[in-house]
Amino acid sequence: MSTGINIFLTQVARSRSIPFALELNGDSIERSMREAVSAKVSAVKASGSPVELYDDLQNRPYLEYPDGSRVYDIE
Repeated sequence: MSTGINIFLTQVARSRSIPFALELNGDSIERSMREAVSAKVSAVKASGSPVELYDDLQNRPYLEYPDGSRVYDIE
């Protein structure tokens, strides 16, 4: 058992992640989080308010308005 735990912990240290997918009732946690965020964004947009999001490609936040326009210069 200790050998198995050592192998697992070595793999975690090397990859800096858990070496298997976490699931929540058969769904991946990542997918569940994406769906929850998408639902929240849709609800905020439906109210007419802009949503603050993050652009991974440009590494900066932006506001997205219900019409789809984006404003990157936010403070």
